[in-house]
Formats: sequence, C-alpha cells, structure tokens
Amino acid sequence: MDGLQISFQSLSVAPDSLLLLLAAMVLDLVTPGRGRQWGNLDPTQWLIAATGFLESRLNRADRSVAKRLFRGTIVVVILVGGAWSAGWGIGVLARVAPFGWVVMVAVMAGLIVQRRPVDEARRVGTALIHDGLGPARTQAVAVLGPRATKLDAAALVRNSVAYVGERLGDGLVGAVFWFVLLGLPGLFAYRAIRIAGTLMPEHDRRFEAFGMVATRLSGVVVLLPALLAGVLVAAASIFSPGADPGRALRVMGADRGMHTPPTLGWSVAALVGALGLAVGAMDSGGRRDAGPADISRAVYVYGITGLLTFCLVAALALARFMG
Repeated sequence: MDGLQISFQSLSVAPDSLLLLLAAMVLDLVTPGRGRQWGNLDPTQWLIAATGFLESRLNRADRSVAKRLFRGTIVVVILVGGAWSAGWGIGVLARVAPFGWVVMVAVMAGLIVQRRPVDEARRVGTALIHDGLGPARTQAVAVLGPRATKLDAAALVRNSVAYVGERLGDGLVGAVFWFVLLGLPGLFAYRAIRIAGTLMPEHDRRFEAFGMVATRLSGVVVLLPALLAGVLVAAASIFSPGADPGRALRVMGADRGMHTPPTLGWSVAALVGALGLAVGAMDSGGRRDAGPADISRAVYVYGITGLLTFCLVAALALARFMG
C-alpha cells in the first residue's frame, strides 16, 4: 500500500513542461473533432469570444484613423495581457494542485492546431472522390471560405494543400515554438495574437487602422515558426513517397513572398514545392492539374512533419533531463 501511495503522489505532481507538451500533442492527435466536442470548454473559443466582444465595443467607423488605431492597439494589449495571465495562472495550478497538470495538458491540446487541418482537408478530398464537386465545395467552405464555391476541382485541391501548409506553420509548429520559448503564457499570448490578426484583418475596410497592430503583430509572431516549418517539411519530404525535398527548399526560397499572407509563405511554398504543385502566384514550374491524391500526399507530408516536430520536443526534453 505504501508503494501505491508513493506512486499515486508522484503522479499527482506535474512533470517537466516539455513532457506535458508531448502529452498535449498526443491528446490533440487522438481526439477527433475536438472543437465540436469541447464546445465552450475549448480555450480557442474563449479567445475568439473575447476578441469579438472587445472589437464590437471599441471599433467605431466614425472615429478618426488615429483613434481607431489607438483603440485597436488597446484591444491587442488587453487580449495578450489576459491570455498571458491565463496561461500563467493555469501553469501555477499545474504546479501546486494535485493533478493540476491534467488541466494544463487539456488546455494546451486546445491551443495546438494539429489534427483539425488534416481532417478538414481529407473531407474535401473524400467528397471529391465519392460525391462530386458540389459537396466538395461545401466541405471546402470551412477551409477556404466562401470563395470555395467558385473553384473547380483542381483549384479546390491546390488551395486545400496550401491551407494545410498554413496550418502547419501557425497551428502546429507556431504553437510548439512559442510554448518551448515562453511556456504556457507564451502559447496563450501567441494564439491570442493570431486570432486577433485573423478576425481583425487591416485589409478589410471594417478594420482599417483598428486592425493594423493585430494584423502586423500576427505576421511577426508566425514568421520564425513558418520558416522552421518549411525546413521541417523539406526534411519530412525525404521520408514521403513522391515528395521532393530539394524542390521544397527551392520553391520555399523563390516563392515564399508570393503567398498571402507572405509570412506563412515559407511553410506553404515548401509543401506545394515538395508535391510539385503550383498554387496561386507560387508557380516555379509546378503543375496545376491537381487531384484528391495530392491532398493525401500533403497529409502524409504533414504527418511526417508533425512526427519530426514531436521528436524535436522529445530531444529537448531529454537534453533538459540529462542536463
């Protein structure tokens, strides 16, 4: 009994934060439809709701440009400060409360976007194969927005592949990058910035000036993760049938600035380059006759990239333990 008690007590204490990150990645991977099942318990939904609430209260079209810029900056400061505080508080809970680390892992899994892009892209490919263009367009609206209703089959595939590349850069590698660098507060703040930049894009007339800080800061925080993701895609291409790591690097170097937004061009260009595709202005000799099989290939490369990311975190955890 004493041995069991000691074991139970040891399990109640939070392990190293990198081990918790690995656990969160596994939890996200094995939980299909996480956002739909968790609903209001999904921390991403908290950040979306907070952003919408603040924007609706402070964004006024009749204000001057300077005032709208100032108000938009205030929104970003509140969101980042609140997100950082939430991450810090949950981290404290994980350290002081028995089994508090379980809550931390669940929250982290809600902030890491790993499995969802794969499921979304696969639904587009499956619809194309079994149901035809109309249903595939309907599925793609969740991925690409309303413009998907006007795309042909090949364009749906190409843009779905690009979407997978974007989410790889900002949802998976970006989340892991900022957690490793700044812990749970950094991960929370990163997701808050990315959500604010997505919901308040400065190119939208409604968010002119008001969304400038959010949009540009969102691009800054994802720049290094997207570059790292592009390199990881090239490495993953070595182990992916039909993918070309050399071409991934070449297209990433040549066409990264041709994607919108350009900060995610690193990971997108690397993925479409590895598959030999041409997407939008990224056209370094790639093909445009894409089909559902290309979505499967993109998902395969994505999976290997995710595995490499997992191995890097595990290596860091081992190095910390050995040190």
